[in-house]
Amino acid sequence: MRELAQGKNESANTAPSGNVKTAAEIQEWYEKNKSHMERFDAAMSAVKNLRDITKSQTRTITAFNKDEVVNYLKNIGANEVRLRELAWY
Repeated sequence: MRELAQGKNESANTAPSGNVKTAAEIQEWYEKNKSHMERFDAAMSAVKNLRDITKSQTRTITAFNKDEVVNYLKNIGANEVRLRELAWY
């Protein structure tokens, strides 16, 4: 009877044949690949934010002429905002 009980315990602690992994193997794989999975999740989140259709930010594009650009470039510090708008153009 004892031998039968020990046989059941031993078979419960070993993985069945095939591709089934033990809990220790799964835990080892997870720890080894945890940083890769976190980077993948962060990348997927960033892609989702790029495609987020709920964002309602719009930009108006202003037409610039050559004389305005020359004046902006003469005093870059005072016209920083306008030059950034020009970069979007």
